[in-house]
Amino acid sequence: MVVILGILAVLAIPQLSRAAAPDAGAVLARNLKVLRLASERYRQDHGVFPAQTGDGVHAAGNEAAFVAQLTTYTDAQGRASDTQDSMHCFGPYLRDGIPPSPIPPHEGSTGVYVLTGPAPLTFSPEAGAGWLYNCDTGRIAPNTDAADATGRSYASY
Repeated sequence: MVVILGILAVLAIPQLSRAAAPDAGAVLARNLKVLRLASERYRQDHGVFPAQTGDGVHAAGNEAAFVAQLTTYTDAQGRASDTQDSMHCFGPYLRDGIPPSPIPPHEGSTGVYVLTGPAPLTFSPEAGAGWLYNCDTGRIAPNTDAADATGRSYASY
């Protein structure tokens, strides 16, 4: 009886630990959904995507403007404030900040490499950021050229 329980434990424990560990693709899909929803809500409130205009301190097309506009309160022009008042009545769209990328080579990075114009979202290792974002189109993708276990490019998520 003890031998049978031991064999079952040897077979079941690795399966349970794999099931408990989050799949990087699932975490990526969830984080992308959060980022895309926040960006779209910002666009609905302001008529432009985050970082398409400056935040009152940082210029348009800037990572700091993107982060400020999604993580603080904003006025109708997208100027950011840490406190809510009658002017800064929009947001924050991301209360917990930019989610980290779960995908190598920038796994754990909350950095956002902001592009403008018709620039495609292609892997940019020199950027060092976990995310690629085009403030003119609102597109966001992980900064990677890796693929999941099925061969699907993470950039296509």
